[in-house]
Amino acid sequence: MVVFLACAVGVTVMLYCALRSGIRVEERDDGWHLMIHGRLPSRSKLSSVLASIPPRVAVHVDVAVPDLSDSLVATINDWQENFEKAGGFAVVHEIGRPWLSVGLSAVDRCGVVTSAERSPRTLLITCADSRIVPKMIGATGPGEMIVVRSSGNIVPARGARARSGLLIDTTVAAAVDFAVEELGVDDIVVCGHSVCGAMSSALRGVGEDIAESSDWIEQARPSVVRMSGGRPAPVLDPTPAEDSGSVVDELSKYNVVQQIEHLRTYPAVVAAERAGRLRLAGMYFEIATARMHLIDQR
Repeated sequence: MVVFLACAVGVTVMLYCALRSGIRVEERDDGWHLMIHGRLPSRSKLSSVLASIPPRVAVHVDVAVPDLSDSLVATINDWQENFEKAGGFAVVHEIGRPWLSVGLSAVDRCGVVTSAERSPRTLLITCADSRIVPKMIGATGPGEMIVVRSSGNIVPARGARARSGLLIDTTVAAAVDFAVEELGVDDIVVCGHSVCGAMSSALRGVGEDIAESSDWIEQARPSVVRMSGGRPAPVLDPTPAEDSGSVVDELSKYNVVQQIEHLRTYPAVVAAERAGRLRLAGMYFEIATARMHLIDQR
């Protein structure tokens, strides 16, 4: 009998998936554990790992990926059926979107919504950089996470104005208010990344002839001040194996913390956080290693 366990999507699941990517198998006191997290394995790789598990043992399979192709679903199901026929026992724990158990009932394999249900619990604010793939971060399907993308994952402080005196674009502000007040999300996550072009622009400045870009990047100026003012460097968890030493990358980390402070200029955010209904979190994505890190805001 196939057993499926699905967990609600939130910051914990996002971190669980992002910090542990790939596929591995290990033996523990309660049996064998196969972990498929983050990036999808190839079918041959998955089949090879499944074949390495000894027969007639208890196996826990943790699946936490953005989506599963039909071939990978078939590979897991076929292995589980044959494994249990041979006297073993396997239970599949699906974290985030339960692709194996819901099949095509609500979301098809192309990610097209086939029902009107919507219950996002997380608002993700991340950079517009094409190398950032939000569903890889959240292991979510349609309707499960709100995503706002802006250059430098910038959140203008409430009422921020351009040098012309006009209000800065309020698109991000509108999304934050809607997510908190109308949808009642549990978490807002600000995610920065390495080699960020917006942070590079914030350091060197943007030409005055590009007024819109200049005004937007100016909203990261407090992050530059934060970094140059001797404030403690944000702590990453887990600690990167190697520090790039890049000033741009350091600024990206400071910027995440600064944008979270900007979020706290929004009355709806302040009220929900004080009431214990909302959590704010920061994350940093290393593009070169495809590793995600939690940022300590202290």
